[in-house]
Amino acid sequence: MAVLAAACEDPTPLWLCEGEKKTLAVAQLGVPAVGLESAWGWPLKGTRELLPDFGFLRLRGRTVELLPDSDVRTNRLIAQSMWRLAEALRRVGAHPRLVLLPPGVKGADDFLQRPA
Repeated sequence: MAVLAAACEDPTPLWLCEGEKKTLAVAQLGVPAVGLESAWGWPLKGTRELLPDFGFLRLRGRTVELLPDSDVRTNRLIAQSMWRLAEALRRVGAHPRLVLLPPGVKGADDFLQRPA
């Protein structure tokens, strides 16, 4: 439990990834990563507010890297979700940044598996 508490308080950039496998791929790099079950898996139902679980994370003053799948470029609904997530994070004092994967790469796990 102490390890989880330390990870929640960590001031280093936090990565919010779309998808559980993609989150695990990023976490294996040794960076704090939280998975969203989908691009729309973050709001409290019927609102534009973060789920209460986000209250366990240190967000105020923290950089939060938003890492959606590459369809954020072509899917208006995914782009809208990331925009609204960024707004919700700003309201709690976080500093969100959108990370775009290269075209042709679906998710972070695929990107990290590519040969160098």
